[in-house]
Amino acid sequence: MEFFKCGAVYNLPTLAARFQVQSVNDILNKVIPVFRDTRFNTKKQKHFEIVIKICELINKKGYSKNEDLLKIVELAWDMNKAKNRKISKEEYISKFINIKQT
Repeated sequence: MEFFKCGAVYNLPTLAARFQVQSVNDILNKVIPVFRDTRFNTKKQKHFEIVIKICELINKKGYSKNEDLLKIVELAWDMNKAKNRKISKEEYISKFINIKQT
């Protein structure tokens, strides 16, 4: 928090901690610039590039329209896909858009 001048730290039961930044503006202006010139030697490089695209999309257009939400889901869906998902992308989109339209 001190280094980035934003976010929050949450202590986890495993003696680890999680640093979390929720503000898209803080992510774009404080976090991404620190890592922009860094190349990750794993699939995390692609994930980082996707996060940048999503943050720029949210910053520019928001996510109040269904097409913007769909674009975000399409960009982010395969990130961390090693985790078992309980529903398919189509089911998720269906529920997400149904909630958004009501």
